[in-house]
Amino acid sequence: MKKILLIINGLNGKQFLDRIVKNLTSTNEYFVVYYEDDVLPEKKPENFKFFKFDPTSFVKLSLLLKSETFFQITIVLPNKTNVEEVIKNIRMVKKNIPIIVMDKWNLKLKEKSIIRVNINDVIVNRLTHTLPNIPVIAQNIGLGLGEIMEVSIPFTSSYVYRHISSIEQRDWKIVAIYRNNQMIIARDTLMLQPNDVLLIIGNPKVLKNVYKVIKKEIGQFPTPFGSNIYLLIDMRFDNLKSIKILLNSVKYIHSKIKNKKLIVSIIHPNSIESLEYIKNYDKNIIVYINYESKELKELLLIDNMRYSIGLILISNNLFKQRNIRENLYDIDLPILKIGEKSLNSLKDGVVIPSKNRALEKISSVIFDVSSQLDLNITILDLDPEEDFKDKSIEYFKNLSRIFSKDINIVTSKANPIREARKIENFLHFIPFTKDITKPNIFSIFSNDIERLYFKLNDYNQLFIPVSI
Repeated sequence: MKKILLIINGLNGKQFLDRIVKNLTSTNEYFVVYYEDDVLPEKKPENFKFFKFDPTSFVKLSLLLKSETFFQITIVLPNKTNVEEVIKNIRMVKKNIPIIVMDKWNLKLKEKSIIRVNINDVIVNRLTHTLPNIPVIAQNIGLGLGEIMEVSIPFTSSYVYRHISSIEQRDWKIVAIYRNNQMIIARDTLMLQPNDVLLIIGNPKVLKNVYKVIKKEIGQFPTPFGSNIYLLIDMRFDNLKSIKILLNSVKYIHSKIKNKKLIVSIIHPNSIESLEYIKNYDKNIIVYINYESKELKELLLIDNMRYSIGLILISNNLFKQRNIRENLYDIDLPILKIGEKSLNSLKDGVVIPSKNRALEKISSVIFDVSSQLDLNITILDLDPEEDFKDKSIEYFKNLSRIFSKDINIVTSKANPIREARKIENFLHFIPFTKDITKPNIFSIFSNDIERLYFKLNDYNQLFIPVSI
């Protein structure tokens, strides 16, 4: 997580801070120095720290600079003299730290580590864009609202070595790729590589999320889905014994993967004994009891906005209910279904490829979760004659090298359910497709492993949305 120091004041400073908060990314930690309260945003996110003092004071500013290691400093101040004094103070403490400064006075700054954002140039460029038959630079193409974006792919991105056809592009699209100083028109069969630069277009709000997914590195799950873990308990199906297992399981997961808060949501409360047990289990857990008869989908949507849910845990009995599965599918979040096997003794993560090719879409989550839980990855490639072996298996091998995570590939024509059960305990990774919501009784005669997931109900299973 990079630490960014913002030194702001005035109208531009307020607008700048409001924009950062609105487009919040949890991968940065912001330290904000200000001296007028009217620049403060209404919402103060957890990764923001605020310091009220005059930044032209060397003593006060130097104390902050010495106490933290900042990645960069951004200055947005309305007064030229104050800007120059602040830069002088910074350089007396930090000689080489990058400084980005809002400049509307054509400041004479020769340092390469100081980047001037000239407001006058920005305005002129934007006005030029309104004239007919005048070429415009790339930053002014379109509405200027973020509907055109250029994104470089880091080496550890979840998009590395993925075929474009495997990336669900809903309300956005990859148009072109820049590689080795050449532009390549995007096509479905093209495989993305580290350091590729993508030219993408689409809904600005969607592109912000796409950007986060592309830039996401291993060890960040449940990001980009959300930041907190959410346990759903329905007392119509979850008795006290089941609740105890669920609480132990969610606490274990909470201790292992990167998340901020643990929320327990109870619907259809009907047992005082169970409620008291939950309330007294752990004081650090947020417990919410829903006494209203809201539809589950509505409840989850509200709680997702309130808590930023990244992972939902539920019992096996609850997941067996088809209407529950349908509501969970619509919410588009990862679902960890708790089986009979203990989470604490997990050693393996198991992947069973299917014919729908959804596996490539969720592979980065598989590696991320396996890394955080310290699981070995086993791929049961039980239909080696399928061309999946040539493409997706090779893709998994590439990811294993990137994430330094070994994979074990078992090739056989044996029954996949029988082969999986030979493993004592494992976490079963499954793409959360529409097929999962279908009645199980009609899936018995299917040869699609995803529709037969319920035959491995004893094991813990992670259902991952394919729309990531």
